[in-house]
Amino acid sequence: MRAHIEVGDLAEDDDTGEVVTARIDWAGLAHADDLGPLSSTEYRLLRLAVSIARGGIGVELNEALRDLGDAHSRAVLHAVAVALGLGEDVEITDSAAYIARKQRHDDRLAALLGERATELS
Repeated sequence: MRAHIEVGDLAEDDDTGEVVTARIDWAGLAHADDLGPLSSTEYRLLRLAVSIARGGIGVELNEALRDLGDAHSRAVLHAVAVALGLGEDVEITDSAAYIARKQRHDDRLAALLGERATELS
């Protein structure tokens, strides 16, 4: 995959001293056989990104978006907002329902890990 991504310094920034840029060969990524091992989620997200960036490949949204975790879902939402020209206008924030669901998930995970730690000791 790295063969299709070129990273470099664009110019110096007064505050940080540098600005890092990346140029992505979307056409190459769309048809590359040398991407290395990708999970099914990574592959679906890559195809979605290529479709948003340049088009030309069919992406079944129901399949591409199925079972994404919170971080991947938020990344997709942000990518769609940027593609629509709304990147600066849209902010993805945590709703009360999301915070409550995440807390329940974290509590269940902590309980499960506590049980596993007890079993292993």
